[in-house]
Amino acid sequence: MGTITRALRRYRKEAPQRAEARRLRSKRRGMSDAEFQRRYDAQEGICPIGGHTMGPIGVVGGNEPVLDHNHQTGRDRSIICRNHNTGIGMFNDSISDLQDAITYLTVHNEN
Repeated sequence: MGTITRALRRYRKEAPQRAEARRLRSKRRGMSDAEFQRRYDAQEGICPIGGHTMGPIGVVGGNEPVLDHNHQTGRDRSIICRNHNTGIGMFNDSISDLQDAITYLTVHNEN
C-alpha cells in the first residue's frame, strides 16, 4: 500500500472528526470557518505559545490549530495548537500553577 493511499484512508477516517470540530466551533464559539481561517492566516499559522508552525486546519493531531478561550469569561483568546491548548486546560488556566510547573521543570532540568 502506497503512502498516498494510507494518507487518503486516514484523511477519510478523520473527516467526521473535522466536521464535528467545525460544527462545535460554530455552535459553541459562534465562529464561522471563514473567520477561523482569517484568524489563522493573520497569525501566519504560528502557535503564539511555542512559536512553531501549526498543522493545517482540519488535520487532526497535536499540532492542529484550535480556538483557545478563557473558561471564566468565555472570551476567545487566540488560535493555538491542540497540544498547548490541552496543556493550559490541564492546569485549569491557572497562571500560578503554570509558574510552579516552570519552576519545577527548571529545577529538575537534566540536560
